[in-house]
Order: sequence, then structure tokens, then C-alpha cells
Amino acid sequence: MNSPQLVPRRPRSRRRTFLIAFVIYGSCVFYFLFQGGKTSFMLLSMATVLAVYWACGWFGGVTKVKGQRMVRTGTSRFLPAQSRIAVAVELRVPGWLPLPYVIVQDGLYRFDELYSQAEAAVTLKAGRQAVWTYRTPPLPRGSYRLDATTCFSKDLFGIFEQRGQFHTPSSFFILPATVPIPSWAQAGHQAVQPGQAQAVDKRKRESTQLSGVREYVHGDRLSRIHWNATAKSGSLKSKQFDQEVEAPILIVLDIRGTSYENSAGFEMALSAAASIAQYAKANRHPAYLAAIGGSLHWWDARVLLREPAAYKQWLSTLEPEPPTSQVNDRIGPMLAQRAALLRGAAVAWISGAMSTGDMAAIGSLRSIGGSGTFIHAAASGPDEAGWPRALAKQGFQYIWLDELNHLPKLLGGGMTWK
Repeated sequence: MNSPQLVPRRPRSRRRTFLIAFVIYGSCVFYFLFQGGKTSFMLLSMATVLAVYWACGWFGGVTKVKGQRMVRTGTSRFLPAQSRIAVAVELRVPGWLPLPYVIVQDGLYRFDELYSQAEAAVTLKAGRQAVWTYRTPPLPRGSYRLDATTCFSKDLFGIFEQRGQFHTPSSFFILPATVPIPSWAQAGHQAVQPGQAQAVDKRKRESTQLSGVREYVHGDRLSRIHWNATAKSGSLKSKQFDQEVEAPILIVLDIRGTSYENSAGFEMALSAAASIAQYAKANRHPAYLAAIGGSLHWWDARVLLREPAAYKQWLSTLEPEPPTSQVNDRIGPMLAQRAALLRGAAVAWISGAMSTGDMAAIGSLRSIGGSGTFIHAAASGPDEAGWPRALAKQGFQYIWLDELNHLPKLLGGGMTWK
């Protein structure tokens, strides 16, 4: 079963138990020394046997437990949101004294804070070994670790408790929740501008624009053979065409803690950004991610296409950052400088609030041909229609996102303001 916290154990009660046992054993010794007889001898013998049994249990047994933990996350340490992880714990208790049961506790930490705890009572099999398996609850985005496994048991009389630990640390990451986006109307309307060729994926389809001549490759169609160049060179030459370039997508994610009312709004904004990045990858749009917080975090198209471990770890461990005046005052120039080669990009600005500095930054993107959508990730919409009107003047559409599942409909041309 799962328990939100460790079972409290007060050292004072343990000391009291030791004191009582010591007093009883001392009384038996003095009773034997001063009284004598068979009764005192039997009492002292019984007390000595119990003392030896308790001492063997205290210095051995569960206190020397050994084991290992196996976390079944597959071949990747990065798992989708709401995953349930299967965990298997194998333990071995040395010694020979009988144990009625062993209670095993395993704590799961999220961002170094106890998130959940699994606990179960197991019985030892042959070789004083036991195997315990359990599954974690559905896990939200975050960085998780399993550190020490705690085992404890009591003697046959239920008086003294023995406790031991073994460490088999393991960690994994849970990625943000995402939703599939079939289409984004704004991205489909953007035109491709010069200077974007460096962001093109080599797998793009070719256009009808002739860009040069290359050597003939086996399998080229006859219609692609450049006969004039072939006649001049004496070897087969093929026509080379420009590749079709999809409009780039710029995702601007506000990660300033003051922009969101609570953590739920921040998580929804991050999930929306990750969903749009997946849409760009599936539809072969070169995508760029700019996160505005205490500094400007920039991820280019190659990173979002390959999704390396550093990028996934950043998504899993990202937390709201305190804003700085240096970034707030220079959002526009910083974004315009980064996005200088992304003229005509479709912009997805995701935030829980709008400031005058943000509006000026949107104007800077508009000056280099950018237009797109402002996604307001919050439980409630704006108090007045000033936001949508101001954004419309900058060529930006306004949508209010109160649930992540509504994002595909809103981006596809559904209701934009509730």
C-alpha cells in the first residue's frame, strides 16, 4: 500500500523499553544472588536466554539487511507523463534467528521532496530472501529518484524493533503531458522567406525551382537528366532542384513565476509548448523554442528535431524562474536578434499574463515578418477585450487555453475567446 509519510518512531519509547528490560534483568540477577533457590535460578536463566536472543537480533538480522532494487523503465530514462513505473525489490536478511515478518518501505522523491511511499509486509522464504514488487501511482512531469529502502521487524514477542537500510539509488524523468495537434491554421498560412535554407530538413520534398546540376545517380528518372550539360561534359548529369521549405515555427514560452496564478497554469503552458514542438516535428516545420525567465533560454531547430537528453531533461526539470528587469526590458531586442533569420515565422507565444514589455516584444517579432497566436494559459480569461484587440493589431490571434485537451481545436480554427 502507499503511505504519504514515514511511520513515526519515537526514540524515547525505545529507550524506555531498554530501561525497563535492563531493570527487570538486574532484578533477576539480584534476586538470584540474595535469595538463591531454584525459582530465582530459573528466572535468571529465562531472562539470560531472552537477553541473548534480543542481542543477536539487535546486532544482526534486519540491521544487516542487503538487497537491490530494479526499476523497469525500459531503455530510456525519459518517460511520458502519467506513467506508472514497475519496481522490484529483492532483499536478503542474514542470520538464523526466526523473523515473523519484515516490513519494507520505499520512498519516491520528486524534486528532492517525498512524493509517495510504498509499504508492504513480506515473509522470508528459503535462504531468508524475499521479493517485493509494486507500481508507482501515475506520475506528473518532474525529476524522480529512489534512494534508500528501509526494512524493519520485531522480535517474536513484539517488544524490540530492528531496522536496517540498503541503498540502490536510481533516477528517471517524466516528460510534460502533450496532446496531438492535427493542424495549426496559422502555421499553414505563413510564407517562406529567404535565409531559411539552413533550417531545412534534408528529407523535404523538392520544388520545381532548378538550382544547379549534379552527377547522375543510379535511379534518377530520364526527365531529370540535363542533356545540354551531359553533351558538354561527356558524362550523365542530372538536374538539381531546391527543396521545399516549410515555414519555421517560433515557440516563445514564458517561464516567469509571476506570470502564473499557480503551478497548474505553468504546467499547462509547458505542455502546450511541448505539444506544438511535436506538431512541428511531425509536419517537418523547423521549430525554435525561446523560454523567457531569469534569462533567455534558446533551443534551435536541430535540438527540437533530435530531442537529445539535455533537452528532455530541461523539459522535465524546468521550474518557474523569478523575473529580472534586465530580461524584461530587453525581451524584444533579444528575441529579434535570435529570430533574425526566421522572417515570416509562425509564432506561438505561451504565457499566463501579458505585460507592456511582452506586447513590445511581439511588435518586434512583427517587424521581422512574424505573426501567430498568443496562447493564454490560465483558469480564467482576461477581464476585458483589450488583449485580443491589441494583439490583432500586431497580427496575432488570441486564444484562451483553460484545458490542455482544448489546444488542438483552438489551433485548428475553433473557438478563440470564451
